[in-house]
Amino acid sequence: MKNLRNILFIVCAVTLIALGVSYAETSRLGQRYPLTFNPSKVVAKTAAYTLVAADSQVEVTAASANITITLPSINSVTTGGTKAYKIIKKDATAYKIVVTPATGETIGFESTRYLVGDEDFMVISASGGKNWSVDFESPYLVEDHEAGTYTTGIGSGGLFSTVTTSTVLTSSACGNIIAVATDALVTTLPATVANCRITFVNTGAAGANILTINPNNADQIFGTVTLASTVVAIVGAAGDAVANTKATSIRGDSMTLVGDGVDGWYIESSTGIWADIN
Repeated sequence: MKNLRNILFIVCAVTLIALGVSYAETSRLGQRYPLTFNPSKVVAKTAAYTLVAADSQVEVTAASANITITLPSINSVTTGGTKAYKIIKKDATAYKIVVTPATGETIGFESTRYLVGDEDFMVISASGGKNWSVDFESPYLVEDHEAGTYTTGIGSGGLFSTVTTSTVLTSSACGNIIAVATDALVTTLPATVANCRITFVNTGAAGANILTINPNNADQIFGTVTLASTVVAIVGAAGDAVANTKATSIRGDSMTLVGDGVDGWYIESSTGIWADIN
């Protein structure tokens, strides 16, 4: 009898451990038990779409414009249980996947969530009420999910990328380092975004590369550039650009601008000689 009790105790203990491991693995994957979520059931979308109860994993490609994915009302898909979705952005464009809840509901207690980077995804779930829980979400460089104005970056320095043609940046450049090695290119800032920081670096040969930063439409650039014996004022007139002057340029000259979301951009730091261009 004693041996039987010992055997039963061991069997129960092993069963509880197995259940615990299963629950832990489910939680690690962003799936709180018991979620109605089937990762093998995938639907692909290239246009605006409203999710239905039968959906589980939804892969969205935004090739030419932002795409809105609308969630069903929570109570319509959670009767008697919990419902979960995994939504993935499947492209490397600057366009966003805009995830919105049904009228009167929220996602992570916010009105809208965004996916902005290639292969970014979110796992959300609900079991009733008016709010979808965010079980996992790919991080932004700056945690401002509802604004959806930042893309993923590497550490605090952001992504280092080189432009080879005159380029109009989008808000996905926020937090990034833009290198310019080709002479006479004009790089245009996105419309000002609050707390958006972009750094420009002249990577061309010394004395051979003018780097011009142009604001978007009526945005302005404010600040000063301190030289050895003088201070160059950037007057902040609407539409005025700044340029790292060609004759005095040194490889590695740089400027970091920070947006205020209202009037334009402020010079946070700079190296080298820059001029205000009307």
